[in-house]
Amino acid sequence: MKNLVVTLLVLLSSYFLSYSQKEYFKWYFGNQAAMDFVPGAPVNITTSAMVMTYCSASISDSLGNLLFYSNANQIWNRNNQVMPNGSGINGNISGGQPAVIVRKPGSSNFYYLFTNDGFGGPDGLRYTLVDMNLNGGLGDVVTSQKNILLIASASEQVIAAKDANGHDAWLIAHPFNSGAFNVYHITSAGINTTPVVTTIGAYRGGAQDAATGQITIDSTYHRIAMAHYLANAFELYDFNNSTGVISNLLTFTGYTLPWGIEFSPDGSKLYMAGWTTQYVDQFDLSTYTQAAINASVVTLGNVTGPGGPYYTGYMQRAPDGKIYIAVYLDEFLAVINSPNLSGLAANLVDNGYDLGTVTSQAGLPDKVVVTPYCDV
Repeated sequence: MKNLVVTLLVLLSSYFLSYSQKEYFKWYFGNQAAMDFVPGAPVNITTSAMVMTYCSASISDSLGNLLFYSNANQIWNRNNQVMPNGSGINGNISGGQPAVIVRKPGSSNFYYLFTNDGFGGPDGLRYTLVDMNLNGGLGDVVTSQKNILLIASASEQVIAAKDANGHDAWLIAHPFNSGAFNVYHITSAGINTTPVVTTIGAYRGGAQDAATGQITIDSTYHRIAMAHYLANAFELYDFNNSTGVISNLLTFTGYTLPWGIEFSPDGSKLYMAGWTTQYVDQFDLSTYTQAAINASVVTLGNVTGPGGPYYTGYMQRAPDGKIYIAVYLDEFLAVINSPNLSGLAANLVDNGYDLGTVTSQAGLPDKVVVTPYCDV
C-alpha cells in the first residue's frame, strides 16, 4: 500500500510540474472558441480570430500571456492578427492533429510549429520556425525555415514529448502507408531530421480513414495511446524518452470507431470516445495487462450534440486536472470532472462547459512542450 501511495504521488507531482508554468493555459480552437485557465477555473476568451476543424495549437509565456496560435494554415499573434509571414503554412485544418508547438531547447524566443496534412496527404509533416523577437515582439516566421519537410506523407497522429534529460524534446509521428513510427530528436542544435524508427503496431495505409484517430501521451512521457478509427481498435505502447524507442505494444480490438483518446492526469486511467457513436469509455491501467485492461472497461455515458452523425471529437487533459472533450458544432464541451477516479465517479458531464456564442468543432489545442531555456 505504501508503495502504491508513493507511486501515485510521483505521478501526480509529474502532472502538476508539467503545468507549473502557464504555457498551456490559453486554448484557442473551433469556431473562434478560446478558454483561459489562468484564474484556475476556465473562463471564455472572446477575441479569437481562428476557425479550426480539428486540433489546433496555442502557446503562452510562463506567466500565461498569449504568444501565438495556429490552425496549421495561418499563425495569429497575441493581438489576433496573422503574423506578416504567418500565412501559407502547409498544414491541413481537416487533419486530426495538424499543429504541434515545441519551444526550441536553449532558446527563450524560438518556437517550432509542426504541421501535418490530413488523411496522409501529399503535403506531409513539416516544421516552421517562429521567432518571437521579430515584428516588435509580436513574432513572425523565419522565412528560411518555413514549411520544411520531414515526412512526405504522414498519418494524422503527431505528438510531442519531453526528453528524459530535462532539456530536449521529441516529436512522435507515423508515416502513412507504414507500420512504423518516426521519432525526431529536438535539441538546441535544431531538429535531427534522421528519426529513431520503430516498426511496431498496426499498418496505417490505403484508405484515407486509416490515417485518423488521436494519439496522446501520459504526463510522465512514458506511455502512448493511439486510436485506430478504421480498424475499430486502439493501441498502447511504452515510450523511452531517453532513446526515442517505442515498445511493448498492447492492441485492443472490437471498439466501434474510436476517435478521441486520453490518459488521466495520474496515468491510472485511459479514456476513449467514438466519433459517430457518442460513447465515452474508461479503462483501468493499474493492472497493466491486455486482459485486465479489456475487462476493466466502464461506459461513462454518451455525448450529445447538434452535429450528428458526428459527436465526440478529440479530448485533452487540462491545467485544472479535468479532461475536456470537443463536441462537433456544439456550444458546449463535454467534461470528465474527476478523471483519476474509477468508474462513474469520474463524472462525465455532457454539457459540461459553456463556450457562450461560439462553438467547438472536432478538436482542442494539442499539448505543447516547453523546454528550459538560457538567456545568452
